[in-house]
This record gives sequence, C-alpha cells and structure tokens, in this order.
Amino acid sequence: MKIHFVYVKGDLISTPFAITNEVARRLRLDHEVIVYDWLERRKIDPEPGDILIGHVYPSPGTIYWESFADPRFSRRYLLQPYAHGIPRQMAFLDRFVTDGDAYFAICGRYWFDTVAESWFAHWKPKMVHLDLALNRDHYPFVKRTFNRPGQRRFLNIGRVSWYKGTDYLAALADDNPDLQFTRIGPDKMPPSRVTEIGERDFSTPEGQALIAEYDFLVAPGRSDANPTTILEAAAWGLPVIATPQSGYVNTPWITNFPLDDLPKAKEILNYFNRAPELSLREIQWAALEALDMHFHWDRFADVIRAEIQGPSRNSAQYRESLLAPGVVETQKFLARVTQIELTKDRTNRAIASLRYYGSRLKARLQGLLRRAPNKS
Repeated sequence: MKIHFVYVKGDLISTPFAITNEVARRLRLDHEVIVYDWLERRKIDPEPGDILIGHVYPSPGTIYWESFADPRFSRRYLLQPYAHGIPRQMAFLDRFVTDGDAYFAICGRYWFDTVAESWFAHWKPKMVHLDLALNRDHYPFVKRTFNRPGQRRFLNIGRVSWYKGTDYLAALADDNPDLQFTRIGPDKMPPSRVTEIGERDFSTPEGQALIAEYDFLVAPGRSDANPTTILEAAAWGLPVIATPQSGYVNTPWITNFPLDDLPKAKEILNYFNRAPELSLREIQWAALEALDMHFHWDRFADVIRAEIQGPSRNSAQYRESLLAPGVVETQKFLARVTQIELTKDRTNRAIASLRYYGSRLKARLQGLLRRAPNKS
C-alpha cells in the first residue's frame, strides 16, 4: 500500500513546504510515500488499496481534483486549512469532504468549535482537528530584551488580504498614532500609518536580527485558519496579540483582541506597550513550553497516522445524514457558489494571461523600435 501525498514541493522551511516535508518524512516510517505538487495537471495511477492524502487546489484539472474519483484508492483524505469566515472560499471542497474518508482541518479552535454554526455543519462528522506545527530548530529564540515601556514596536507579517485583516491593521495604526506598527510581507497596503518594509528572509542572521527589534506580533485576521507566523513569533520570543478569527482562542500565551472594536483593541495594545517586562517574559516561557509540548510535527503526523489506521468516517450513517432536506439545500447552494467562483477564477486567469502576453508583445515591439534605423 502506497500513500500518494499531494501538497507543494520545495525545500523551504516555511509552510506550506514544511507540511509536505515534515509529514512525508514521518509517514515514510510506515509506508511508501509518493509526493506530488498540488499544481500538477495530471491524474495519479494508483494500485488497488493505495491511499490519497492532500490539498485540493481550487482549479479543476489539477492533480488531486483529477485523481479523487479513482476507485482504486481505498481511502481519500483532505489535508488543508479551514476557516469559514469567507464561505465562498471553502465551498468548492464540499464534494471532496462529503465523498472522502476524512478532512484533516488545519485550523485553530475558534474555527473548529464553530463549524456547526457555519454553512459547513454537515462536514463536522468528517473533520479531524489539526493544529499547525513548527520545527523550533528553524526558528531560534532571538528576543532577549524588550524595548522600553512606551516605546515598544508592533509587527505584522503576511500578505495584503481581506482574510488577513490588513484593513483592520491599518485602522489600528491610524487609531493609535503613538504606537509603532510595521508590516513585513509582499504587496503594498493602501496608504496608512503602517510602515512597510517588504519581504525578508528570516532564516538569515540579518532577518533574525530584524525580528529582535520588535516586541509583539499583531495578527488582525478576519478569516485566517491559524497563521504559521503566530507559531514562528512565539518561537522567536515575540508575544502574540491576535483576533479570535486568527484561529487561536483560550490560549494562555496568546492575547486576543476583538475584531473591529478599536476602543477595546486600543486598551489592549496600550497595556502591552507599557507592560512590566516580567509579564512579557512569562508569556515567552509559556509559549515555548506550548511549542515543545503540542505544536510539533510528531504530534501533527501522529494524528494523520491514527486516522489512517482507524475506521473510515465515510459511514452509511453519514451518507444517510446528507439526505436531510436542510443538507440537500445547503449542498445545492455550495455547488452554485463553487460554479460562480470557478467561473470568476477562469476569467481572472484569462485576464492575467492576456496581460502577461500583452506585456511581452509590448516589450518585443519596443525592442524592435529601438533597433530600427533612424531615417531622420
């Protein structure tokens, strides 16, 4: 029996590459594992009894999408982030969850504990909660001293996106002009009081020295499953301040602040700006202990291994539950949303392709004009 593992290929230490490499290495202790990239456009040719595990890329024709229906697979598992704050981004997974054997939902407790209140309540019996993990060897502790009270610095790491809450980050900075906010990551935000310094390589001494200049990580997510940057910051020694919608709740070493509540957020941020250093040290110690005890790759892989070895969740009782009128209507709705989103995706990809080839044609024409003889 082989495991066909669809995720993303690469030797980087950051997620999603770390998920591929760390999980595949551990599953190979018990099974032959073949790794594929989620963007590959082909169909897997399994042997009877093989297992499919992986991430569905939201584009028909990609490898998981094409391989899922092969009857030779004895088990089929999803392994990908889950957050229902933007339902249209999750709708395309419906048939993969309901027809598959289990969904390893990579997310914080906030999202897993509220599945029943979402459009995806009928997924809950298939879902296995999976906290993300971190290899601490790749993220050394660097925060040895904090800036003086009243002069502390708040850092955000990540891309510009609605689900990441970068609009809320801008609002926090504008509402707290006496606090220093910096964002590290690709793209550019609309103008705000947030200082943006682009992307950095945190595996280098220079990148780690830069991290040590800041005091806290701010995660203002709106629908963020459980960003790896929270675990990375904890390993570096930065206390984390995050919205519940960043995934983590009731976590002693993470301080939650409410989404879209600027007065309450101001109160919490100003507390940390002047908090006693001993209190911050206690948060650091609690975070490092949590990383060592729970947020590690052995635990992550053990959850997957235990599910593979146990009974399938795709029971006759579950399939019968999908016939309930409310579930039938929900699935019809999700199918319509999926079709709309896939149409938009095809349109966006066509526009991007036209822009790309248009820019190449423009560059070629400009080159020809530069080389053309001047007749004047």
